[in-house]
Amino acid sequence: METGGFGGGGVAPGGGLFDQTARIALPAGADPHAARKALIAAFPRAGLRARDRYDAAPGVGRLIDRLEYFLGFIGLASLVAGGLGVSGAVTAYLDGKRISIAVLKAIGADGVLIRNLYLAQIALLALLGIAIGTAIGAASPFLIAALAASSLPIPALFAVYPGPLLRAALFGALSAGAFCLAPLARARSTPPAALFRRNLSGRLNLGPELIGAVLCGAGLAAVAILTAPSKIMAVWMIGGVAVAFGLLWLLGLGARPWRAGSGA
Repeated sequence: METGGFGGGGVAPGGGLFDQTARIALPAGADPHAARKALIAAFPRAGLRARDRYDAAPGVGRLIDRLEYFLGFIGLASLVAGGLGVSGAVTAYLDGKRISIAVLKAIGADGVLIRNLYLAQIALLALLGIAIGTAIGAASPFLIAALAASSLPIPALFAVYPGPLLRAALFGALSAGAFCLAPLARARSTPPAALFRRNLSGRLNLGPELIGAVLCGAGLAAVAILTAPSKIMAVWMIGGVAVAFGLLWLLGLGARPWRAGSGA
């Protein structure tokens, strides 16, 4: 195990540029990870940098961490963009079913039954999409191994990692809930007469669907922050996504009267 640091924990005066490297031979059977943590904990203010044989090239580890950081944020932005598209698709689908919804409500079906009927269909499609995406993610390492394993300069371990797959499935489920429940709220709360006259672009009322959408969105942000390599940057990223989403929503509201006027 190698250690290096600035200041030496009191060996050199504070503020001086001093660097020293030491190699420590551990006894047989010792855990290098535990020894490294114990050494850093014993001198918390010395600025020690310790590595063992499992971290022979720390620059590679930092590069992988940065790649995970940027790819994670790209994935989060893709989830938001895809969620907006899914929300529009669900709205268009329910708008096409407005006559059926109106008939069901006219013969006595309540809003909860309407919501549960279409929620079951949307949930089934969401679960199917999550299953397909998880299967592709699980098979991708083996596909890469078959295509490029011999070209890699170092041996790589290609396997199925349940943790990232479960996290991806959780992201997909929360994204589906955050963007699909609002159109269902409109379908539930719109009266039959309004459904016969116009589409499902009614006013959103505070109800279980909207509360569920907000909770799913908050859960999506919480999981993204908790699993991000840099939580501070994750907060800034999510804040930027929220501001961009709000600006797009305001632009949509501003363009609505113009569209109505141009259509007239």
